[in-house]
Amino acid sequence: GVFSDPTAIAVYGDKVYVSDAQNKSITVFEKNEYGNKVFSAEELTLNGNYSEAAGLWESVLSCDRANQLAYAGLSKYEYSRGDYKAACEYAKLGYSQNLYAKAQSKIRGEFISNNFFWIFPSVIILFVAIFLLSKVLNKSKFKLPRAIKNIFSAVVHPFDTFDQIRYYNGGSATVSTVLLILYYVSSVMKNMYNGFAFHIFRAKEYNSGLTLLSSAGLILLWVFVGWLVCSLMNGKGTLKDIYIANGYCVTPLIAMNILLCALSNILLPEQQIVLSVIGILFTGYTLLMICIATMKIHEYNFFEFAGSGIVTVLGMTLVVFIVFMIFILGQEAISFVTTIVKELVTR
Repeated sequence: GVFSDPTAIAVYGDKVYVSDAQNKSITVFEKNEYGNKVFSAEELTLNGNYSEAAGLWESVLSCDRANQLAYAGLSKYEYSRGDYKAACEYAKLGYSQNLYAKAQSKIRGEFISNNFFWIFPSVIILFVAIFLLSKVLNKSKFKLPRAIKNIFSAVVHPFDTFDQIRYYNGGSATVSTVLLILYYVSSVMKNMYNGFAFHIFRAKEYNSGLTLLSSAGLILLWVFVGWLVCSLMNGKGTLKDIYIANGYCVTPLIAMNILLCALSNILLPEQQIVLSVIGILFTGYTLLMICIATMKIHEYNFFEFAGSGIVTVLGMTLVVFIVFMIFILGQEAISFVTTIVKELVTR
């Protein structure tokens, strides 16, 4: 099984032939007992004999717990006998999104049919309760601090809210920081707990630092570079005003992450368009809020915002490029110094 210069591979019957030019040899591979079990189980599965194949798949897993084909075969078996939860679990272990979605559709259908008569009234009661609670809070003496209340009013009335932040101290740096943290946490949550039918999460490959840079880090970069650019383009806002306003702008993105995470565990792949539309609408509205915030904070008209926005994006690109180059050069410098130290030590 060790080759120096493999040049060709061929399959004939149950055997695999590999030629090696340097060794001038042809190596013949034959199926062992494990291979025979896999082939037999797969043939039974393809023919729809899931119950007969189940025992063989269990035997395959006793030899190799990482065999995805075996988990997929057992998922089909559990699906055929109506145990859709077990089918989902095996589909996850086999990384089969199609089988998972198929079983999930059955689970969802059963849940709706068994619980429809209380789901619909519960939704109505929830909306009525929220409406009555809002009325009670409005009439009561309890009032939310303006900085917190403006989290929601910024979404509904962005022009008025950003005016308050600019001229009447209607925002809070602490609240903006909390919102940015929530944006990062919700982004991590969306990556980790998205529905398996839409996204396979691999914990060993996941880097939460990259998520931080692409979520809250991107907003902070926009704030800093935007402040530098607008300082040169007669912008009236301070760095604190810009930070607060943009922090309030991520509220729709937090809601989007939570909503997409929840829906991805309910919807099926063929309903992907729903998630895409939600993502586009929420992201688009966030960009609109950022546009309004920049115009209000700096007292810009739309064309002044467009000009400063383009320069800011170009500046952000330049900053990312410079940081990337510093990182690469730093790695090279460390590698160079390490090599010199090793040479000095070994001589």
